Amino acid sequence: MLDLYAPHIKAMLAGLEPDTSLDPQEVADAVLRLAAMGFGTRPNRLTVGPYIDGIDPVNAAHGQLQTDMIGHSPAASLFTLK
Repeated sequence: MLDLYAPHIKAMLAGLEPDTSLDPQEVADAVLRLAAMGFGTRPNRLTVGPYIDGIDPVNAAHGQLQTDMIGHSPAASLFTLK
């Protein structure tokens, strides 16, 4: 499988350059905010930086899809926090 996907992954990553406008402090601050949240209240996904605008609907749709998929799993009880 790796031989099949490796060229595609390399092509996707080719030409990507780090975005030097991103501030690593935003990530550190977000981690601290997450750590301060109570048990069971942390979001599954958290976006920081300039990509926040417009990503919430994508994250919500993905979260619902993930919840639905886990709910249909025979091991669903293992994924439930108690």
